[in-house]
Amino acid sequence: MRALSAGVRARIWEKTVPAQITMRYGFGNPALPGNQGHWWFVVMDATTDFNVGVVTLAYEGGQRHNFIPIEEKNDTLLHLGTVTSLATAQPTLKDSMQALPEGGSQGLSFEVGQDSRLVINYYTITAATSADVAAFAIPATIIDL
Repeated sequence: MRALSAGVRARIWEKTVPAQITMRYGFGNPALPGNQGHWWFVVMDATTDFNVGVVTLAYEGGQRHNFIPIEEKNDTLLHLGTVTSLATAQPTLKDSMQALPEGGSQGLSFEVGQDSRLVINYYTITAATSADVAAFAIPATIIDL
């Protein structure tokens, strides 16, 4: 992973939606908390410190003209506080993860289709000494056409 210096915004992941399906971030419904998706995210220098930044989940059109943010979170809310290793920073219980229902916490119900993208952008506020670990798990709903 390339260095994420303080004050830098970077695209860190994208998924182009294939033909004959549509996708959207999140899973389930907030009215049924046991049946909604939960997510986590971490960038860290193992055994030293965490990056601090803002994670943006968004949709982007096929020509990269439309950018629609779905969810923005400070990443300190998205991982555990022990910096020893990825295993100690990664939450495993729903109670320690952030809920992400279909369409994000704002409930944006549209989905994106062929050649559009699900993207993750990251804005670094405070950079880790030498970020050598980055990991995440983010639920997405896939709808077959």
